[in-house]
Amino acid sequence: MLREDISNEWETFSTSILGKADSLFVPDMEGALKRVPREYDPNAPYADWMRMKAYCLTVKTDDNFLLEDNLAQRVAELFKTTKPFVDYINRAVDYVKEEIK
Repeated sequence: MLREDISNEWETFSTSILGKADSLFVPDMEGALKRVPREYDPNAPYADWMRMKAYCLTVKTDDNFLLEDNLAQRVAELFKTTKPFVDYINRAVDYVKEEIK
């Protein structure tokens, strides 16, 4: 479902969902497929998202980020920017739960 939604609505996904997340966040490609599934264009701007098995964003920080004051507040503010992404992913999970009922 997510692959289909992302490929069909790439502009909305990339601006309204990904565009809201802090630029420090990147897609977690660990465990991704080596190739884009054949039903999707491997040259499309969303091709890497089609390879993903788990839809996660990750951020790498340096020691300075961890050692500065107010770490908990800064981490909370950083992760707040991912709320549209989390809501988008959870929408797919909620859809699957509704189908099972």
